[in-house]
Formats: sequence, C-alpha cells, structure tokens
Amino acid sequence: MIRRLFEGKLLSFDLIRLIPKEGLCLIAGGVGSGKSCLAYGILEYRHLLEPRRRICVYGFPEGKRHMLPDWIEPIDNPEFPEKSIVLVDEAYIQFHSRQSMSEKSRFIDLFTGLIRQKGIFGIFISQTFRKLDIGILSSAQLVLIKKPPLLQVKMDRSELRPLLSEALSAFEKAAREGYDPKKCVYAISNDLDFMGLIVNSNYPPSFWSENLSRPWLGVKLSEMIKTN
Repeated sequence: MIRRLFEGKLLSFDLIRLIPKEGLCLIAGGVGSGKSCLAYGILEYRHLLEPRRRICVYGFPEGKRHMLPDWIEPIDNPEFPEKSIVLVDEAYIQFHSRQSMSEKSRFIDLFTGLIRQKGIFGIFISQTFRKLDIGILSSAQLVLIKKPPLLQVKMDRSELRPLLSEALSAFEKAAREGYDPKKCVYAISNDLDFMGLIVNSNYPPSFWSENLSRPWLGVKLSEMIKTN
C-alpha cells in the first residue's frame, strides 16, 4: 500500500523503507543540493501517512511562516512535543558544535538519548557535519547526504571524510549515468545496516517553492545570533 501511494510522487520506496517512525535523521550536503526539498518531502509523506500526528518546524523565521502549509506548526521552544515529528533546518544555528558548554548543548544530549522513548522523529539539516553538536552526530539512526562539495569532503570532521568521499564518488558515477544529482541521496541506516546511493529518491512536496529553501533571506544575522 505504501509503495502504491507514495512511490514516484514524493519519495521512492527504497528511501521510504529506511525512514524510522521515531529517532533522529540527519541531512547534509552542499548549498543548493536539495536538502530542504528532501526534508519537506519527508514531512509531507509522513503527514499523508499519519495525518493526526503533530508536525513541527523549530526556529523557523517568524516573518516567513506564511510559506508553510497549515499542518506544519512553527515552534520556538526546544522542548519538542512528545510523539511529534520535528524539523530543524540549518540546525547549526540552534545547535552549533562550539556551544559545547551551553544550555542547548546539554539539552541536546538529553534529547538525543531519549528521542525514541518520547516517540519523536527529528530531522536535522546542516550544510556540514562539523558545525553540529557531536551529540546529534553520534545519535542518528539515519543519515542522508545530498551531493557534498569537494571542500566539505576535504575539510569536514576527519572521521567522516572517507564516508563523504565515497558519497561524492557515488554521485559522480550517477551523473555519468544520466541521473539528476538533486534527485539522488546517499543514505546510511543504522537500523537496517544499509549504506549506498538511492537514485530518483525524492521529488518536491506539493507546497514547495524556492523561497522555502532560503527562509533566512532578509533576516539580519544579528537577530539570528540574538535569538539563538
């Protein structure tokens, strides 16, 4: 039933089968590689699958919230609702690796340790892994990598460089075979012991717009720092 409803519309079945009901998913990749489009596609898929489940976006700019459909609830409190789905775009803004002694860092340690007990499915997006709090990195059940730029492969966390290099090689091979890199994702699932490239993995959700991929356009950096 899931295959008939969603394959070829939002996500491929190869990607659907990797997405956990609860736990933490990380999405990383270069600027313009399709990270946010993938994340919002996952949200719409889960909304269609579980229409009564609460779906939230944390830290979304207040002046841009009209771009979200009415079933996505913007929240500003990091006490994420139990049994909800929560998206944190540009997660390094809220949970930067340099905030190692901060209150938010201590919170993320608790959150990632108890995320499944609380029935939460969290999706964190970042351009690179090195900017994220290590507690997020070490707790993910699913990592989705959109095409990484060469400098990310060379300069991200040393323990992840071989993985990023392998992902980049897979994207380059897929491009030579005629696949659109924006419709591919390199996936690593702890739950299913899967690692590899999924081609034609996702398509834009029904409410997608390019403005949604750049919600911080026009938001002053000083205001972002003050808020976070």
